[in-house]
Parts: sequence; C-alpha cells; structure tokens
Amino acid sequence: MIDQPFIKDQNITVEELVKQAVSKLGENIQIRRFSRFILGEGIEKEEVNFADEVAAQTGRK
Repeated sequence: MIDQPFIKDQNITVEELVKQAVSKLGENIQIRRFSRFILGEGIEKEEVNFADEVAAQTGRK
C-alpha cells in the first residue's frame, strides 16, 4: 500500500512522502492504518422538486 501514488501528488508514492516527512521532522514515522475512499463517496445529493419546495415555503400546496 505504501507503493501507491500519493493522492495529492501523483508523481511520488506514499513511501516517498513518508521519507520526506522523516527527513524534514527528524523523527521516525509509522503508518498505522489506511482509509479507503471510493471516488464520489459521500456526495449523495437530495433530489427535491423545486415547485414543491416553493409551495411548502409559501404555505400553499
């Protein structure tokens, strides 16, 4: 998993990013877990009928 491209910069791997952070901070870093996200996940959009919404706001239906 650490050999996969880093999401914010596809030119480097996660492993290279960790090595850069270690050299910058001077501390050892360990990856304890990964989270998996699917493209578009969490972007559910509620479908609302605009006419019904306006009618509800004006008290007419």
